Amino acid sequence: GLHARHVSSCRGARLGRREDQGRVDADAVFGERLDRAYALASEGNLDDDVLVDAGELTGDEAKVLKALADCSLFRALKPEQLAQLAKAAELVAYEPNETLVKQGEPSDSFLVIIDGVAVVTADRGDGDVQLGQIPLPSSLGEVSLLLREPRTATVTTRSAVEALKFSAKAFQAM
Repeated sequence: GLHARHVSSCRGARLGRREDQGRVDADAVFGERLDRAYALASEGNLDDDVLVDAGELTGDEAKVLKALADCSLFRALKPEQLAQLAKAAELVAYEPNETLVKQGEPSDSFLVIIDGVAVVTADRGDGDVQLGQIPLPSSLGEVSLLLREPRTATVTTRSAVEALKFSAKAFQAM
């Protein structure tokens, strides 16, 4: 069934979006803090504690950036590119037993799972077959989105899961 999802960014508002033009631009503030944090971590140390202890990032912000840096899809990116990437995502919390993507459905986004347990299953004609558990952090759905094809498998949470969600529009902008 559908569960209530908690959608936020590292800062409590959707990253990369300006909901209220009259307030201080949260994206700019976040970007400045990222720049300072990465200056401190310029030797390649993206340890959550270093960035948080430096007072530049909250725990969630550091967790997101560390997950992006550790994700095989983004390993070649520089810290400043990871910061830009983080701005294009939504941090989404999923409940246990919630479907993240469903086989056969159109691809409208891709995810980077940063915390929790999720499993991949596929219907091979004679019922669902479990293909495995998703290691952390991992991206899913980017190939279907790139090829504009339906999802090739179903991914379901087995615990509470946190994931970065990138829309098709954000993906095309990359």
